[in-house]
Amino acid sequence: MNHAHMPNCWTMFEKEEGSASTSDNATFKLVVRCLAPIAAGEEITISYLDPGQPRAELLQKLHDQYFIAQDADVGAMPHLGNPDELRRIGAKALYSCEEGEDTDHDDDAGSILPRVARVLARAMQDAEWDTVLTCCEDSLCLWKVIHRYPFHPKVGIWMMTAGLACLKSGKNMETARAHLDKAVKILGITHGKFHHVTNSAKETLALVSQLTGKT
Repeated sequence: MNHAHMPNCWTMFEKEEGSASTSDNATFKLVVRCLAPIAAGEEITISYLDPGQPRAELLQKLHDQYFIAQDADVGAMPHLGNPDELRRIGAKALYSCEEGEDTDHDDDAGSILPRVARVLARAMQDAEWDTVLTCCEDSLCLWKVIHRYPFHPKVGIWMMTAGLACLKSGKNMETARAHLDKAVKILGITHGKFHHVTNSAKETLALVSQLTGKT
């Protein structure tokens, strides 16, 4: 499968049913899942790299690792988005730069996302749920600039995590329910309806629905 900046599929490895329990001896299969409807005769494409990184770095890695020229016909790069909105997120003290980083490219969503991901990981570890929710919502906002398809595994995971954060903080169960409902739909497409990640989102949604008295 060829690379595209706006792929219509993504790939994941799943352990074969009945395979060995340890990763070293397990047998895995490569699964290709659609991110959007594909017309007859349309090429199936994937992204060779995570698009959630600085545009310049992404293009350079594609050139160095896969010999894809920066002006290659692999689909248009996503629109840069609203620079003011991107700078607003990038300027948050929460996402302060570490040594060696700068904010010269805070009009590039891919330059901001790694900083948000770093804060999100720390907040998850420390159970700082308000920060987790903020990071997820900002990540979703940035991702809309990077990828045109709403059905993407990253979006599903952020939605699920945002719903969990709402549940843990006990602040807004309706918002939690809305996030988790979207997460279940997206993960059902990107991972499969019976994947353990999708099942986790379903279980959390069921709990929130029970707490809110809605099913």
